[in-house]
Amino acid sequence: MNFWEALHNFALPIPIVGHYLVLLSAILFVWSLALIRNPTPSRGFLLVLRLNWLAYALNTVAGLALQFSGRHVPSAVADAARGDGRTILGYLPDPSRHWEHLMYGLIAILSLGGTELILNGRKYGMTRWVRFVPVATLLLAAVAYRAVQVAYLPGATPGT
Repeated sequence: MNFWEALHNFALPIPIVGHYLVLLSAILFVWSLALIRNPTPSRGFLLVLRLNWLAYALNTVAGLALQFSGRHVPSAVADAARGDGRTILGYLPDPSRHWEHLMYGLIAILSLGGTELILNGRKYGMTRWVRFVPVATLLLAAVAYRAVQVAYLPGATPGT
C-alpha cells in the first residue's frame, strides 16, 4: 500500500504547481492554445495528451486502491501523530473534502475523455470543435489544481 500512497502523493518542489498532474495538464493547456489558430493537433500535442492519460490513469488506480483500503485525503481526517484532533497541516478535519477530491478526479477524467472525443471528431468533418480543446484542457488544469488543494486544505465545513 505504501507504493500506491507514494505514487498518489508524489509532489514536485515547484511552488503553486505542487503535483505532477497539475504540471502535465498546464503544459497540455498551453500547447492546446495553438489549436485556436491551426485546428490540426501536432504530434507533440498528441504525445503530451497520451502522457496525461497515462499519468491520470496511474494516479486514478492509486487513488482507488487507497480508497478501497479505507484511506481518506489528509484534510478529511485527523493526524494520529499530532494527537490533537487536527489534520497534518493543523486544521480541523473536514470529511466532505474526501468526496470533493473524488469529484474533481472524475471531472478530470471526463475532461480528458472530452478532449479525445473532440480530436477524434475532426476525422469526420467536425474541425470547428477542435478550437474548443483549450477550454477542455483549461478545465483539466483547473480541476487538477483544485483536487490537490482540497486534499490538504479545509473547506467551509470543518469538524462536521
